Amino acid sequence: MTDGAIDTVMERTRQEEIRLVRFLYADHGGIIRGKAAGTARLRERMSSGIGHTVAMMAMSMLDQLQPVAGMGPVGEVRIVPDPETFVALPYAPGAGAMLADLIKPDGSPWEACPRTFLKQALAELAGQGHLDIDPEGRQQLGHGPDVRQPRHVGQGQGFGRQQ
Repeated sequence: MTDGAIDTVMERTRQEEIRLVRFLYADHGGIIRGKAAGTARLRERMSSGIGHTVAMMAMSMLDQLQPVAGMGPVGEVRIVPDPETFVALPYAPGAGAMLADLIKPDGSPWEACPRTFLKQALAELAGQGHLDIDPEGRQQLGHGPDVRQPRHVGQGQGFGRQQ
């Protein structure tokens, strides 16, 4: 995270009169969760993150703590936002949001962070030549000699069918 990216977010919050910014992540059940920071401490929070118990990753869809090894009520990760993902929330005047990574208190990636896992998987697939991203940003998996040629899913073709 660069100081320039943080400065850009701070300037946008001032210009757009945003007072509260949500740091969002997806838990292992696919539920979007997060914490929020007021703009008075936003710069600090973007750098240090917000403390968060690892137990939240073991919550069910009914918000009941499940017995998952290593994800009990003791232990902390930091929710650190990606300033490049900042958006003002049109349905919540005065609020914004950023996608966030879950990191260890020492600043290293947390092995159970879904966003970090996804970024690593995409980098690995791209390195193997199995990932194409077309101009519209849709990600496609493919095999064969034409793997670097963008493929599009057309209307009425169903997911995964090649045109």
